[in-house]
Amino acid sequence: MPQVAQEPLISYPEILTNKNWQKMKGLMAKVAGETGVGKAMDAVQAGWGEVTWQKFDVDKVWRGAGLWMRSLIDFELAFNEAKKEFPKVEKVRKALFDLEKVAEKTAAEWAKNKLIPKSATEHAKKVAAEASRLATALKSLDRNFIDAKKKHFEFLLKRIRAFPEKVELAKEHFFTPILKAKDVKEALKASVKRYTLISDLTTFFDDFDKLLKTCMPSIADKVYKGELKKEYTPLFEKYAKANTEKALMGILAEEAKKHGSEEKALQARVQEIPTLMSKLDEVVRHVNNLEKVLKDEMTKVP
Repeated sequence: MPQVAQEPLISYPEILTNKNWQKMKGLMAKVAGETGVGKAMDAVQAGWGEVTWQKFDVDKVWRGAGLWMRSLIDFELAFNEAKKEFPKVEKVRKALFDLEKVAEKTAAEWAKNKLIPKSATEHAKKVAAEASRLATALKSLDRNFIDAKKKHFEFLLKRIRAFPEKVELAKEHFFTPILKAKDVKEALKASVKRYTLISDLTTFFDDFDKLLKTCMPSIADKVYKGELKKEYTPLFEKYAKANTEKALMGILAEEAKKHGSEEKALQARVQEIPTLMSKLDEVVRHVNNLEKVLKDEMTKVP
């Protein structure tokens, strides 16, 4: 008989092993004759040993990958492999239902025999119940993949929906104070404490590109054919890198050389802010489009 592997995903219950059955049914039950339960258990275990249970471990597909970077290509490949394996699982389920019937019949017959201990009859009932439970549990194995895909989409949508709010925070608490300031240099110094409002956006640009190009290439063209990192990050990089006053002063010094004076460099900063905020609105439109496409993809999940 094939060895029964105790897989992390689903372990084979000891109560459904022939060895346990012979031990638990008792001497008088053995004398009563063959029931067919042990043979049915052997059939279940034989089928169980033929299944590669790891193929149903959906977490294994994405193990080591961050939530944002989970590849749907890898997922679909693994899901297809699981579907190919499922007929073997159906064979096990059929054997389990056969075992359930035999165990129920045995329990009913033993209940009529006063020579057989009640404990043996109760054990036969437990075998039947466990066979039924396991058969039902195995039916939902493929749902592990479907449910995981839905949860992943939900995670993506939650993060995507948070982006427009981050943009509004950056406009209100980072750019607008600089735009309205009488002393632009001091306003820029004050903005250093809020640099993460911008660095979070540039990080998202990179994540957005990776999500489309690496993880979801099948929907990339429907969302955005360019690259946010290439098109937008250079516009905001100097704000994201100004994470200390020293770093800010170094960047302003370079800009002063470019524009001819620090005053002109500061004026250029103020003049570019409306354009930057407009560019953020463009990104929001791309992100909203991604949300729409993901929602459409979710409707295709069974």
